[in-house]
Parts: sequence; structure tokens; C-alpha cells
Amino acid sequence: MTRAKARLALSPERCDSCGRCEAACPEHALKVGSGYLFVDWARCDGCGECAEVCDRGAIERLGLPPRRGARGGEEPKAVPGRTVVRTGAEPPESGAAAPAYLRAALSGPDASASPAPDAPAGGWSLGEAAGLLTIMLALVMAKDTVLSVQAVRALPLEAVVWIRALVLAVYYALAVTFLLWLARRGGGSASERLRLQRPGERSAGGWLRAAGAVAGLLVLTRLATTGYVALAFSVGWEPPGPGEAEFVRLFGSSASGLLISAALVVLVAPVVEEAVFRGAVLGALGRYLPRWGAIVASALLFAVLHLDAWMFVPTFVLGLALGWLGTRRATLWPAVVMHALYNATAVAAAYLVLGSGAPPV
Repeated sequence: MTRAKARLALSPERCDSCGRCEAACPEHALKVGSGYLFVDWARCDGCGECAEVCDRGAIERLGLPPRRGARGGEEPKAVPGRTVVRTGAEPPESGAAAPAYLRAALSGPDASASPAPDAPAGGWSLGEAAGLLTIMLALVMAKDTVLSVQAVRALPLEAVVWIRALVLAVYYALAVTFLLWLARRGGGSASERLRLQRPGERSAGGWLRAAGAVAGLLVLTRLATTGYVALAFSVGWEPPGPGEAEFVRLFGSSASGLLISAALVVLVAPVVEEAVFRGAVLGALGRYLPRWGAIVASALLFAVLHLDAWMFVPTFVLGLALGWLGTRRATLWPAVVMHALYNATAVAAAYLVLGSGAPPV
């Protein structure tokens, strides 16, 4: 704690609340809000990752020159024993009137590391995350029940395809409605709470690093999936039912089936699932668990909620990659892009195989 306190200087007046420092902190010791920076000194190990990604000069490592291009006039000044400072005003007085997370911050570096129940806007509680997962599970089961109704399956194929598309559209619409309601209920903007805000200003190097991370993880997860499928087939474990991808079975092999798959599987699903699992669930778990513990737990929940035992391992590996990417960036959009590309490769491969006349695998 002493080492961390001696190596970080906070200048909240320079902070633009971009959130990059929060995403970079491996110990989840940093909270950013309107006009304040809060460091949980009991968790902070002084690694300096937050200072490395801050290009505004709001967080600096003491003893080092300010980052080139950092904005602001004076050298940042450390605030010993007080980790919350409001722009243009004195910090709020401690006591019952102050929110719990501000009272903990005002108590200095010896404050308890336990998370506060009324965390600042952007934080998610375990109760919120559990409620969201419960609703998502209920929606998934309701969707699968409707899709399996015999009366629906007995209709002509063209009608069945559009009914299935409508059911999935309603499923995602209900999921988004509840997600937005829960995000707004917690205070702050929904996009910030779900970490789907527009990325802040970034250098060409920053964009290249983000693109490289997405591309590298996409290749690794696709290789892992291919290896898993080959291993499963080699030991005689084959997927239940036809060997076609689920979206091909649902929407058929026609051009309309491809368009519906692209719209729902590539465009809609990644945004909704990243907001749920890497926005809300990972955010809530990160307040109680170490970084990798939260990533693993959220990836397990991500795989379980897909209700597909045969693809559990690839889905879990994908969840790990998306969780790591989500904790290294201030916004979830890189994770959304990677998730969309992962699904797009599956859709493209499935329909290319059908077009070539090769047997499905």
C-alpha cells in the first residue's frame, strides 16, 4: 500500500472519464466518476498500468516525467490520505450523508477493500448481475420452447424460417429492453454502465494495438475451436442431431437464411451478449474477485447460458478471450467486434460448405 501511494499522483481536474485506466487496472482498484478519481489503496499494488494508458495526465507515476502529449498545465500533485477530489470544489465531508464509496475513499489508504453496495455509476452489483442472468436464462428457455413446438415445425419451411426469425427478434428485443432498464435504474447513462460508449480519442498506435489484439485473439479462438472439434470427432463424440450449424437448421440454406443469420448471429447477438457478460456480469464479479477470477467466472456463465454441451469448451474459451479483451480496453466495442467476427467466420464457413456440396462437419 505504501509503495502504491508513493508512486501515483492523481489530478481529477484533468480526467475526461474515458475509463481506460479502470479497464487497465489488473486489481480493479480504480473507480472513475464525474469529477473524482478513487483508488482503493488496499488493492492497488502500484503497477502503474493506469498511468500508462492515461493520456490526459490525470494519473501519473511519481518520479517520472509526465506522458508526452498529456494535457494540463501544472504538475499533478498527490493527495496523501485522500483519494477523492472533486473538480472546483472541496471533497465531500465524510458521514452518513455521503455515499458509501465516497466515505470509504475519504477514510484514506487504510479503508476496507470490501465493495460498497451503492457503487458509483458504472458499477454493477452481484444482485443486478444475478437478476439479469435469471431473466436471460428464462428468455433462452422460452425461446427454445417456442421454437420446438410441433405446430410451428409442421408449417411449410418458408413460414417456419420467418417465424423462427421473429421469435429470435422478440427474444433479443426483450433482452435489450430489460438490460437498458436495469442499466438506467443504476444511474448514469446506459452506454457507460454497459461500457458501450463511443471510444475516446486515440492515437493511430492505439487503434493498431486494439486491432492487433482483436485479430490475434480471433485467430487463437478459431484455432482452439477447430482443434476441439477435431479432437471430439477423433474420440467418437459427435454433435447431437444433424451436423449443420444451429443457424442453418433454423433458417435454412437459402439466401434469405444467410441474411437472417448474418443479421441476428453476426450483428445483434454480439452486442447483446457482450453487454450482458462483459459489461454487467464481468463488471459485478470484478468488484469481488481478482481480474482473472472474474474473467473465468464470467466465461463459465457465458458458456452455460448457451445451453450447448457439445460446444461448451469452445464457448468457454471464447468467453475467456472476450473477457481479457474487455478488461484491457475502456470500451467493450473491441470485444463486440471480435465476437462479431468470430460468429461471421462460423456463418461464412457453414454456408460455403453448403454451397460447395461438401458434407457438413
